[in-house]
Amino acid sequence: MQKSRPDTDFTPGPYPQVTRQRVNALEILDAAYVANRIPIEWILDHAKRLTENFETLFALNYRTAGNYSDGDGNEIAGSKFDAVSGLVKSRLTFGDDGAQALTMSYTRWDSDLDDTEYSQTGTSGFGTVDREIIDDTLAIRYENPVLGNDLIDLDVVLSYASTQVEQSDSSTPYGPCVSASLFCDSEYGYETTSLKGENTATLGGATYDAYITKGVQLSHLERVATTVAGDLGYHPEGTDDKIGVYAQGEFIFNDRLTITPGMRADFIALEASSDLGSTDADEVAVSPKLAAHYEINDTYAVFGSLAHTERAPTIDEIFSYDDSDGEMYSLDLTTETANSAEFGVSASYRDLFGGANAMDVKATFFYSEIDDLIALDSTAGTPYYENIDSSKIYGLEFEVAFEADRMFMRAAYSDVRGEDLSTGETLTSIPVRNLNLTVGGRDHTRGIEYGWNDGFFDEISYGAGDDYASYAVHDLFFDWSPQQGALQGIKAGLRVNNVLDTQYENSLAGDPGEGRSCEISLARTFEF
Repeated sequence: MQKSRPDTDFTPGPYPQVTRQRVNALEILDAAYVANRIPIEWILDHAKRLTENFETLFALNYRTAGNYSDGDGNEIAGSKFDAVSGLVKSRLTFGDDGAQALTMSYTRWDSDLDDTEYSQTGTSGFGTVDREIIDDTLAIRYENPVLGNDLIDLDVVLSYASTQVEQSDSSTPYGPCVSASLFCDSEYGYETTSLKGENTATLGGATYDAYITKGVQLSHLERVATTVAGDLGYHPEGTDDKIGVYAQGEFIFNDRLTITPGMRADFIALEASSDLGSTDADEVAVSPKLAAHYEINDTYAVFGSLAHTERAPTIDEIFSYDDSDGEMYSLDLTTETANSAEFGVSASYRDLFGGANAMDVKATFFYSEIDDLIALDSTAGTPYYENIDSSKIYGLEFEVAFEADRMFMRAAYSDVRGEDLSTGETLTSIPVRNLNLTVGGRDHTRGIEYGWNDGFFDEISYGAGDDYASYAVHDLFFDWSPQQGALQGIKAGLRVNNVLDTQYENSLAGDPGEGRSCEISLARTFEF
């Protein structure tokens, strides 16, 4: 029997995750028609099991679009795109009962744009440039849940990722390459090699089950950033070597109470390019956590967690410097630390009002105190990055979903607050309070689903005149999936985004949002 593996992606951040995004990527062909914009997308997927123990997947995706327009009809420069991506993934199972597996995957993403805006958000005034971006990722994974030995369940992943950016032929009002190295022909490169190995031991008794996971992760990142005029101070070259060790337990008592303790330690060595002449930096970050989940009965449950997390400065944050005089900045940055608590309740109801339906409700409260928060400082004449002595982030998330045979409803409310305790101003990384509602209906016989989605976003101010107004965006959607006949396997969809053509700007986006747009999609699923 294949052994189960708990979720052990133990990479704690500075505070609990406070935003969630769901993406549906089943579209095979997507043509959207927008004022001043005709996006086109096509995706081809092909999967085949060549033998009983070997299967492979091929995928090809192409997307292109011009600049979109906001609710006032203004074209947003820098929003066009043109990209090709592909995936090849194969999996071989072998050994007793096919328990062992070897998986290899390769992905590539290629975007090549001429005369695109130099800055992709907040684009006004920087000019244009020819830019090509290529991302390559290769991964090899070996899994071996040793049958008959509950103490060994190996999972080893070796990966290599490369990002290469080439920019040339800039056209800018700030002058030629000689006067501003930012606009010189340049090459940026990131190469990361990583090895992760972990083992999960399974234990159990009459009243409990336990999963103990231990692992180690090694990574080496090397990056370059050169122009015909020399190095770039705002994108320093260097290497980042990390050794991470972690352990996590998952203890389940009487199928009701789950306790999950864990700890991770990262040993980090940063080394700047010899051309920068900067001091190297060594950091250690230790992050313990404790989480619990208790099912009161089949309907109600409570959960919570306590965590201390540490985040060491990155190459950018430590080694960035001012091009004007070459002075090294931010070398005195200290490790960011956070103490966080989370508490929540959930409820799952079935067959309400005597019908075949279900409703899930969840509320989560969180609070974090953060010392030495690392933040970007855009003030002229100051270091690029600074430590904020003390700050706090706290808030509430509430979710409810109702599903019935012929209708559905979903609602999600997020209220996140963040404050620099020394100034009283809102942290610039905090999203606005928002409420998202979806109400829809369906007809299973005809394969029809339709509905309305609405997002309400509150106003927010980050201080110093950095204010954003409240707004609401309404969307309509209609999907048709024939259940029989010659059209079975086809999915057609129509979506109208921002129906009222509202002019708005999300505080974290950098540009005004897209105005009214229509998307027509057509998908075809093949089975063989």
